[in-house]
Amino acid sequence: MRYFASVGGASTETQVEKKVLASNPIMEAIGNAKTIRNDNSSRFGKYLEISF
Repeated sequence: MRYFASVGGASTETQVEKKVLASNPIMEAIGNAKTIRNDNSSRFGKYLEISF
């Protein structure tokens, strides 16, 4: 995303970039759950679509 912000003319992080990066810890917390065999079992995938 920093590459797209750079080639798009933004000199600093964009608001969209900040929001997407800030959402990562939330997604990790929701997506990682305890199971019988594993205390930190990842059961999700992430898909980001960026229109540029």
